[in-house]
Amino acid sequence: MLFRSSGVVVDVHGNAVPGARVTVEGGFRKSVLAVAGANGEFSIASVLSPVAVQARAPGRQPGDEMNVTGEAGASVRIELRIGAEARRIEGRVFDAGGAPCALAVVALVPSSAREQRRWERPRKIEGARADGSGSFRSDEVGAGAYVVVAQPREPELPPCQAEVDTTHADGFVE
Repeated sequence: MLFRSSGVVVDVHGNAVPGARVTVEGGFRKSVLAVAGANGEFSIASVLSPVAVQARAPGRQPGDEMNVTGEAGASVRIELRIGAEARRIEGRVFDAGGAPCALAVVALVPSSAREQRRWERPRKIEGARADGSGSFRSDEVGAGAYVVVAQPREPELPPCQAEVDTTHADGFVE
């Protein structure tokens, strides 16, 4: 069932967040459905019910996903809360010979997720893709320890990993 949705993106204090993206899960990447205007308002002309949407913005942690449903042709208004201030993890991916791994897929996994038990809810894993020089950047992660896992585009190259801690500052890893 297709329906319309509109609403506002606010921060933890209830202030509008202009320029925030309203996203839906699209595999490893997030698909942008709308961008909030100057007053935090957004509108989505046509969305398939049910859908899980999320507010995201540079420098902020993503908000919790909200499941939205609507009857065919209905208009549903929602309020999305974006997360607290975020940290940045950036770096470069190289192969064993020191050459940059262009377009490598990078996963930023909270260290606590390494000890996750089957009955626990999955922890949020952020993703990025390296550019042509092997560089990547995510400025929407929380403070804490992360394992950065990179899978080069070339299938014959093995994945690599490194640890980085953003508890007190942004992180850089190669």
